[in-house]
Amino acid sequence: MKEKDLMYILENDEPCVNIGGICQQDTLSCPGGYQSGLCGGGANRRCCKEKDVPCVNIEGTCQDDSKSCCGGYKTNLCGGGRNRRCCKEKDEPCVSIGGWCQQDSLSCSGGYQSGLCGGEANRRCCKEDTPCVSIGGTCQDDSLSCCGGYQSNLCGGGRNRRCCKEKDEPCVSIGGTCQEDSLSCSGGYQSGLCGGGVNRRCCKERDTPCVNIGGTCQDDIEPCCGGYQSLLCGGGVNRRCCKEKDAPCERIGGTCQDDSLSCSGGYESGLCGGGVNRKCCKEEDAPCVSIGGTCQDDSLSCSGGYESGLCGGGVNRKCCKVCSGVKIYSRASWGAKAPKSSTIMSTPVSLFFVHHTVGSSCNDFTSCAAVMRSIQNYHMDIKGWSDIGYSFLVGEDGAVYEGRGWNKVGAHTQGYNSRGLAASVMGNFMNRKPNTAALNAMKNLIQCGISRGYITSTYKLYGHRDVVSTTTCPGDALYQEIKTWPHYSTQTP
Repeated sequence: MKEKDLMYILENDEPCVNIGGICQQDTLSCPGGYQSGLCGGGANRRCCKEKDVPCVNIEGTCQDDSKSCCGGYKTNLCGGGRNRRCCKEKDEPCVSIGGWCQQDSLSCSGGYQSGLCGGEANRRCCKEDTPCVSIGGTCQDDSLSCCGGYQSNLCGGGRNRRCCKEKDEPCVSIGGTCQEDSLSCSGGYQSGLCGGGVNRRCCKERDTPCVNIGGTCQDDIEPCCGGYQSLLCGGGVNRRCCKEKDAPCERIGGTCQDDSLSCSGGYESGLCGGGVNRKCCKEEDAPCVSIGGTCQDDSLSCSGGYESGLCGGGVNRKCCKVCSGVKIYSRASWGAKAPKSSTIMSTPVSLFFVHHTVGSSCNDFTSCAAVMRSIQNYHMDIKGWSDIGYSFLVGEDGAVYEGRGWNKVGAHTQGYNSRGLAASVMGNFMNRKPNTAALNAMKNLIQCGISRGYITSTYKLYGHRDVVSTTTCPGDALYQEIKTWPHYSTQTP
């Protein structure tokens, strides 16, 4: 062949060379496939796209990347210029649902789907829907029905492909949220209601308000002894809070609440659901409690006799007046703070000490309760004691106010706190005696302690100054008064 003819052929091969091909006789093998019209020479000289083989192997077509390609382009699989890239047109069905085509021997957390990829049989569509799949969902077009509700940004594909949490529907239907059970869930977890891994469980967060008051969220067609309360549960309108665990409290006329709240009737434990601080407030028992009584079934023995109309609960719950002639207001009644600590004292005791507070006197419940709170704050916050110091205090309203009570070691009479009880009259009684109502309340309090077994019948009575020489307590006038009482003792205890 003449040199001029060879140059002509090579010149006419340029279109093939530009696309990374080699012009040759089409009787020769060419893995990349032949393309006509790109080579000089005879009709059988065609363009073998050898350098396009990697693209052809994945069912792609090498072309200029300025052209449209529904399946998307992949780089470094084609010969020719840098703009010649592999168009995976046959992978478009997979790409359109957010996946990519690869050998199914490779890991694919979202799972494989067949028939969506070009290439050999083992090239399948890996659905990169993993975020959705991992929470038990299915990626689909959001125009389709989905009982569990859709969640965005968890699926590949178009913007209308969203995660349908169909497998979470049982949880969602009861007002819950499916999540990893390592996360906090105040409403508690329930198993078997969520899709995804074994650790994905139903958090009944929307039931928390009900759970916090010791209730259980359920359909209100089911029986509930404690009665239903609305708006405390997630789920449908018929899912309401059954306060079943509060029934024992409600049967005795009480209300279950946090024991940090005021309760004039006093608290009783073990009758309410919920946390340890949810106790039964016997508010309806307050009239009985205010006179030192206890509400109970009238079939039980009561040494002081029963009085009707002072207790909540059934008609047989009546007020047992353990002590006659004295009102003893409970700590809850006057708004006491909880003690920092307390120590049980052995009873009955044989010593009783009389004090005065030196501060303000009071003549009604409101003012006396305010004085009580002020004294407790002073003893706890300024003196650093664990509680108000006295066992009881007495007001000139003729009532007694519970301090540390009958069986707790006090902080009233140095050297004798664990051996005796003490009551302090609110006010300064250096120059005047307490009124008759207060003096009678003090006497009746002591008698009450004897009848209830907290004070011996042979007790000895002292003023504070009798055992602590550095004080003038209980004031000159009150001291002279108690010296006339039968059990006053001049003997050193």
